[in-house]
Amino acid sequence: MKAAMRGGSASPEQIRAALDCIPPDLPRDEWARIAMSLKSELGAAGFDLFDAWSATGESYDAAAARDTWRSIKAAGRVTIGTLFHLAQQHGFKRSEPAAPPSPEALKAQAAERAERDQQEQAAREAAQTKAARTAQRRFSEASESGSSAYLDRKAVGAHGVRFAADGALQVPMRSLQGELRNLQTIKSEGTKRYLTGGQKTGLLHWIGNPEGAQALLLCEGYATAATVYEATARPVACCFDTSNLAHVARALRSHYGPGVLLLIAADNDRGTEARTGKNPGRIAAEATARKVGGFVALPDAPEGQNVDFNDWAASAGLDAVKSRIEAAIPQALAQPAAEPPAQSRKAAAPEHDRFRLDSAGVWFTELDGEGRPKPPLWVCSPLEVTAQTRDADSREWGFLLEFDDPAGNHRQWAAPAKMLAADGAEFRGVLLSLGLRISTAPRARQLLATYVQTRQPEALARCVDRVGWHPGGVYVLPDEVIGHASERLIFQAEVATENTLRQRGTLDQWRKRVASYAVGNSRLTFAISAAFAGMVLRPSGEGGGGFHLVGASSSGKSTALRIAASVYGPAAYAQNWRSTSNAIEGTSAAHCDRTLILDEIAQIDAREVGECSYMLSNGMGKARASRTGQPRPRLQWLLMLLSAGEVGIAQHMASVNKTARAGQELRLVDLPADAGVGMGLFERLHDKDSPQALALYLGKAADACHGTAGRAFLEHIVSRADTLREHMRSAVDRLAVEWIPEAASGQVHRVARRFAVVGAAGELATTAGLTGWPEGEAERAARRCFQNWLASRGGLGNSEDRQMLSQVRRFLELHGEGRFTDWNRADDAHAPRTLSRAGFRKASKDVTGDVESWTYYVLPETFKTEVCAGFDVRAVLRVLREVGHLAPDKGRPFDCRPRLPGLGKATVYCIKPSIFEYEDD
Repeated sequence: MKAAMRGGSASPEQIRAALDCIPPDLPRDEWARIAMSLKSELGAAGFDLFDAWSATGESYDAAAARDTWRSIKAAGRVTIGTLFHLAQQHGFKRSEPAAPPSPEALKAQAAERAERDQQEQAAREAAQTKAARTAQRRFSEASESGSSAYLDRKAVGAHGVRFAADGALQVPMRSLQGELRNLQTIKSEGTKRYLTGGQKTGLLHWIGNPEGAQALLLCEGYATAATVYEATARPVACCFDTSNLAHVARALRSHYGPGVLLLIAADNDRGTEARTGKNPGRIAAEATARKVGGFVALPDAPEGQNVDFNDWAASAGLDAVKSRIEAAIPQALAQPAAEPPAQSRKAAAPEHDRFRLDSAGVWFTELDGEGRPKPPLWVCSPLEVTAQTRDADSREWGFLLEFDDPAGNHRQWAAPAKMLAADGAEFRGVLLSLGLRISTAPRARQLLATYVQTRQPEALARCVDRVGWHPGGVYVLPDEVIGHASERLIFQAEVATENTLRQRGTLDQWRKRVASYAVGNSRLTFAISAAFAGMVLRPSGEGGGGFHLVGASSSGKSTALRIAASVYGPAAYAQNWRSTSNAIEGTSAAHCDRTLILDEIAQIDAREVGECSYMLSNGMGKARASRTGQPRPRLQWLLMLLSAGEVGIAQHMASVNKTARAGQELRLVDLPADAGVGMGLFERLHDKDSPQALALYLGKAADACHGTAGRAFLEHIVSRADTLREHMRSAVDRLAVEWIPEAASGQVHRVARRFAVVGAAGELATTAGLTGWPEGEAERAARRCFQNWLASRGGLGNSEDRQMLSQVRRFLELHGEGRFTDWNRADDAHAPRTLSRAGFRKASKDVTGDVESWTYYVLPETFKTEVCAGFDVRAVLRVLREVGHLAPDKGRPFDCRPRLPGLGKATVYCIKPSIFEYEDD
């Protein structure tokens, strides 16, 4: 099976066993990758397996399965290893090892794949050329006038389209340069077809004249484009479908420059959203808008219905469409542009540019000795340089490169310009690993660097090296930016960072099947609220830190972590302390402005856990040097930590004779997992028979629906970024005042505010309609947990004070007889000898002569080096004096100078018997 994971062969039985572990109702991109994996391994013979597996899902669509399979190349870069990787995430176990393929076999497979790629490329180009000729012939034969039942039903006119003899509508599909490359045929009943083998990517149909326009509108289908044009009289590009929207938008931005506004009149797929949790029309439009610096307008849609602007016009009228579109266009664009689009376009490439970019790739035309062009040299597959990049200090310049990999996935990479300084091998290596196809000809490889460096995009982008919140109220993820920044932001890290926010099921399903069971269960409500809290920690103004659920095995701790993880994604979002200790900085940075969830604290080395807790909460990695010896920038982060284990941090450190400092315990506070009602972590079972049954149910429910709440919460808070800071700080201040006792120390105040952030975050998610909880549920749970922490802590004072007193008392308990000479028997030859003397002790006796208590006189050096080990001596003395356990001489702050037996007058610290009377629990 390891061979399968590495790209070797796998038997049909192994593939079928892996498929059986994968639920067919995956997000569409993952579902399509299963098809790619099977076709890459089995070729056309894999369709029956793919179709039979897909048919077991609730959302099975035979036509969609067939069309998806046909659209996939047999020699794609997604191998069978992808299928096994997904299967392992769903519990698949490798039952038998397989020998890894030999180097010769791997080389043969690579050669075979390369040959298939070349054959497919040649066949594809030939098919596209043939389809283009057919399109030109049929369009010239079609009539410019006619009638169409489809147009009548959609109530739109014919704009640049023609009519076939059978009444079918012929929509021309042109390149940006106006070349007719394909046709979309729309039958009277609405069936849409393209010419077999024809090009679609990047083709469009203009309704209206785009030249000189200050705003260009984009739509998916013809009827929507025609409706928007008739309502606004603005030029509209019909892009034909969602997948082509981004290709057309990027081409328009490159062609017309940054001075033209691009507005996408998107479909509002609320019906699909109700079934799958995703609104593909809105998501695709917003993703495209972020890539090209555009904007999005959506029609109104009733819950559970898919509505485009044509549908909305039928119910609300063209005036409603016009008002919505015009409201989305900034008023400044009503004024003439200072510079016509044609001048902006000249900056896209140098004058007399000999590079050409088309659907087949990047080409270079050299001239012979007489100045005549030679046959063009193919450099690489299509590659666009869409922006110049630089870091926050306007240093480290580079180029933003965008292209599609062989599987059709859009790739984006901010390439540092310094990678082009040498021979460019490292630069090409990254592009090859991302899926760009590059010519093997030495001359072409050299030209690739020249092509990139000679592009002159006017657009600028800022590279950021961490995810999370950034100025302007935007939230950066590894593959997208939520919110609108004043400039384009691109996430760039030294290593690839996976976006762990994965969605499955719908928000409504998560709310009903997971969140509803947290009501009445303070720890579950707190865990979910803590997951939301990581995203609002920075706006709240509080520092990093976290909570550690401590309890016996099978008390429900892991269940709490699992449903907290379901806010963000699958169970794999929660990690293990052991794996994190090896990559703590990278893991922390990847979870910046989120909640990091870690289980099994006992698995991390007890010698490391204290340092790890400090680093996680302090938010800064270690200083390191680069290969040249120069200091590298430190990784930084701010996160909320939710942890669990059978032991607390102090107990774990004590197992290797280390003492947890108050700062460590405050950064990761121990919260009893047991809610105190005899059911472990649970307090209310709802409709389940036992705590075990509830835990089992919640685990399965979280597997079936996750990730939607976190995404919805992010979009909610980003849309309210202007008021989020004030809201969170006001809520935290209010809760802190209500919860914190008057006599509480500063440490209690600090931890209480962290609990308050959790409560406020849970309430914010509830008001956004995400949890379905009653008002106040999150605050009540957070307050209950805070009170439980306070009770288990043992008081309102500072932790250091209690630790100091405990350490002094423990020293006296351990060495009271062995290292302290009895004051009254110092000269007694028969008294036991005192070895390694730490001081003297004097007995106080009752009327019968029995010893009631002992007063200890500790020698100063022993007090400093042993009794106060790890603490500041004056701080210990100050605490002892404040609580009344120290008896200094009058006029002296801490010590006294009695006449010691056998030593004469000496300086000591006199500790009263009351040190044994105070309670620290």
